[in-house]
Amino acid sequence: MKNVDEARLGSLIGEAFSRNEIFVKFLGVYRNLESKVFLIETLSVDRGFSQRFHINLSSREAGWLIQLDNQSRPIRTQAVRFAMKTLSSLIETKLV
Repeated sequence: MKNVDEARLGSLIGEAFSRNEIFVKFLGVYRNLESKVFLIETLSVDRGFSQRFHINLSSREAGWLIQLDNQSRPIRTQAVRFAMKTLSSLIETKLV
């Protein structure tokens, strides 16, 4: 992603999204005070199978990198992929 609306990140807490038998809720947003790195605590449910994990969002020279945090290691279900896509669509800003 090229640009991120950092203010929008804080308003994600408690927001839930669903599609078919998939449910995603963003539970918390944590920021490293020394750098532009965010950790987004996330809950996903696929047909009754639930997982809690973190999405890592960090600023790089070429833009922002969004990835699953390597400590939580969720199974990459449809809901986990839906969480990643939903998060990126909510926070990405388009420059005109």
